[in-house]
Amino acid sequence: MTGKKPQRSTFHKRLDHMIATLRNQIVSGNYAPGEMLPSIAELGEQYGLSKNSVRKGLELLSEEELIMKLPKVGARVLHPVPERQIKIKLGCYKNIAKEAKLDALLQAFHAKYPQVEVQSFLLPYDPYHTTVKEFMDNDWLDVMTMNYSDFKLFSTDTESEYLEELDSFPGTYKFLSKLFTYNERLLAVPWIFSPVILAYNQSHFTQSGLTEPNSSWTWEDLKAAAAKLAADHGGFGFYYHMPSSNRWPIMLLQNGFVNGAENAEAEKAKFIASIEECRDLIVNQSYSPLHFSESNADVEELFARGKASMILCTYYSLNKMQSADVDYDIAPIPRRDTPATLLLTTGLAVNARSRHKHAAKLLVDFLLSEEAQLMIRKQTLSIPSLERAAEWKGVDELHRPSRFHMYREIIPTFKLMTDLGLHHRDIIAIRRELMLFWAGMEEAEAVWERVQQLLELRNPVN
Repeated sequence: MTGKKPQRSTFHKRLDHMIATLRNQIVSGNYAPGEMLPSIAELGEQYGLSKNSVRKGLELLSEEELIMKLPKVGARVLHPVPERQIKIKLGCYKNIAKEAKLDALLQAFHAKYPQVEVQSFLLPYDPYHTTVKEFMDNDWLDVMTMNYSDFKLFSTDTESEYLEELDSFPGTYKFLSKLFTYNERLLAVPWIFSPVILAYNQSHFTQSGLTEPNSSWTWEDLKAAAAKLAADHGGFGFYYHMPSSNRWPIMLLQNGFVNGAENAEAEKAKFIASIEECRDLIVNQSYSPLHFSESNADVEELFARGKASMILCTYYSLNKMQSADVDYDIAPIPRRDTPATLLLTTGLAVNARSRHKHAAKLLVDFLLSEEAQLMIRKQTLSIPSLERAAEWKGVDELHRPSRFHMYREIIPTFKLMTDLGLHHRDIIAIRRELMLFWAGMEEAEAVWERVQQLLELRNPVN
């Protein structure tokens, strides 16, 4: 039984490839209206398909009114007209418009494929995966952006049946290539990514006579610099949004915590050391930082206004610095026992039940093309997943930090939330238990006891 599945999957891939290729060639003008497609036998030989399979593919193109099947003659290409326009729906995270220049990308897509209209709309972050499922159930969604955490939640909850299997894209960074797999099936393709990094105000460092952060920095180095910067400039020497699920778990990663490890006492010590370090990094400053931010965006706003000398952020958030009057650069986050930072990745997925699956795949193919990925590289500070595009060197029109390519040097330190043996919903549950501790109203030991009970109810993440 296991031997038949790959053959079936391979057959569908070949058929989908033939349909997508012919469609692209028709809509892009490679086949002019009135021109005949190759014969069924020629198409079968070219794509490794039987005559019946080729006929099924041509039937679909006929239904889309891209070709007319002529008995005993062949398939004649029709002229795509507005009446035959296909509409697909793209659901996105709210920040994608700025982080990936989505409007410009969709304009370029429409110029290339005028018969496909893309309607994009925003989906709420929380609970994103349940909203996506509801939209897909109601046929409101053909393509969607999906980060790694939401993908793990969604694919587990739905057993992947909602997402179409996709082909990998050659040239994608190797460390991204298998992130969006479930049961060895690629169900989303990585589109843009970012590690969590340190951004710092260069003017503040110069005025305070401090050397700028580098990859050797420890958290003790950061705290010493932060104290000096706060005293000299009157704001936060260092700040981050402590409750963020993409911030405080980094200390667990750096301490080597793994849920479900054999030595429970050792994991307890790592957990307690981590949450104490998270709190001590900012609560001992002259301001009460817990009252200054409701999100990572608030932290970035403080930095842009010169009210914080150092922050934890991402390449995504650097896009907001374009209009800010701040002289800044970036560095790896400081280290503890193990150099580690959290890798954030946004992928693209296709609704397996979409009525316009092939048009949806056409959009995904375009957004992962070198043309689109270079647009992201040149017009944003986000990092595209295609290595050639990400490492493009040319005349840059954006205000970009001098160490923009630093991410290449810290790839070995990239970690995922699942490296902790925790799922995203575990992180959310643990964060709820930490709120009183962060407010100074509870001891770390009491938090660990509750967290241990919570984690015992769950299996470690594979």
